[in-house]
Amino acid sequence: WSSVYVRTDGRFKDSQQAYAAGFAEGSATRIMTDQHYANVYARYCDADPEFCARLFAFYRANLRWLLEMGVAHGDEDPFWHQVELAVLQISGLQRGLTGATDILYEPHELPADFERLVLMNLYKDVGDLEWAFAKRGPRAPRDPGVAFFKTTGGNADAIASHATWGHYGAMNKVLKKYVFHYSLFAGSGQPVPATTVTFSGYPGSVSSGDDFYLTSMNLAVLGTGVRNQNDDLWARVSPNTTVPSAFRSLAASRLGRSAKEWVHVYTRGGGGTGNSQWTVIDYNLFKPRMKKLAPDFVWYHEELPGYSVSADVTTVLEKQGYWASYNIPFFPAIFNASGLPGLVEQHGDWFTYDKCPRALMFKRGYKEPEDVYKVLSFIRYNNYEHDPLAVCDACDPKYNAENGLSARSDLNPSVGRYPFLEMGQRPHGGTDAKVTNSTMMAHHELWTQCGPARYQHQFFSWSASPFATVPHDGQPDDWSFPPALMEWPNGGRSDTQFLTGFR
Repeated sequence: WSSVYVRTDGRFKDSQQAYAAGFAEGSATRIMTDQHYANVYARYCDADPEFCARLFAFYRANLRWLLEMGVAHGDEDPFWHQVELAVLQISGLQRGLTGATDILYEPHELPADFERLVLMNLYKDVGDLEWAFAKRGPRAPRDPGVAFFKTTGGNADAIASHATWGHYGAMNKVLKKYVFHYSLFAGSGQPVPATTVTFSGYPGSVSSGDDFYLTSMNLAVLGTGVRNQNDDLWARVSPNTTVPSAFRSLAASRLGRSAKEWVHVYTRGGGGTGNSQWTVIDYNLFKPRMKKLAPDFVWYHEELPGYSVSADVTTVLEKQGYWASYNIPFFPAIFNASGLPGLVEQHGDWFTYDKCPRALMFKRGYKEPEDVYKVLSFIRYNNYEHDPLAVCDACDPKYNAENGLSARSDLNPSVGRYPFLEMGQRPHGGTDAKVTNSTMMAHHELWTQCGPARYQHQFFSWSASPFATVPHDGQPDDWSFPPALMEWPNGGRSDTQFLTGFR
């Protein structure tokens, strides 16, 4: 992990804070951002330049519309004000990445080379547009992942965890903490509810590409992607109605005072790209040893283009002892609209909510981990060679390393027989884990581990893998790192100097 801490001065206008914050981060992270871009995006448009031309035309219109909406409504609507500030921060980030020594504050002009910033900041939204615009060649699968939350025995603790899955070339990862003294809306002087937002992400991005946030309103936000197999839904995506998920999640994290309100804010501004399922935990409503969990403690949201369903799932948590999300829709309306029933007919239970391997692994193992260290190990679980739940009947060999709470698809044989792409050999799997609890939340502390899972297998090494030639500039060769405690300076308070540290 790398770490970044950015704090702004509330004596300046919000637009100036946003632009300057981006500029400072871009200036400080130029090298790692260049490395990350080279690993993941440098050749992105080679396979289909026509798609990229359409993609960037979409986002040129979209970003201009977002700025126009911010100017028109930002002095009265907190949502549009926060969306506008996210775009301004990206503009400043791009300026800083050029190596410029002067800020050259141009708040409402799209930055030069904005295409690069689109790919790094909106890549999950971009991934959905690959399907919407019928990109030729390989298309991005909606990167899966897992979120797991439980209260321990007697409600002694509440432990939230998240594991990102993705391409190993994208393991130049960063934990970020932003302390931004924004106003609720332009010129109001009233501060946003959450001045502090902590998240895991990547160089060159101002939001969490992992969909993992902690906010100073004591909310933990855990997102996992949703697959849309229904091509008819993509017609509902428009540059003049769609606010990218990356910006909506930032706005919700700054404006949400409760789990329910976070979901309410997020659902504004259309949608349709970056389709995800979100678990939001309101730690304000948790007291150790409480006899019964409070209503609205855990809210859950799922969406597809034109569809949005949310609910308080606290009673589900109490009934089954845990809550988990793993890319298969929980709500029947979302599941049926997604086109997944067709994949169930074709491939069986692997695409069902309650019978897929990860669902069964969570159900089997949720009781055992009772502290943050064991939960960290649990969501990194992969024992595919010996676990009957990892069997893929249509595969040869039948035991498949995709089937774990943290996948290790690099371990599947290259000469195997697989029913679909996800089951084959590829440099893809679980790339991290983050865990917090009711005590650590107050200071935004995390137990973290970066790199592919290694508990039941050898650790990952680029040089020893079949993917030694895959770009991985700036990464270590050997990923045998132990868990680390991320502690922010001065107990996580806002009035600290620039400093971060792992222990």
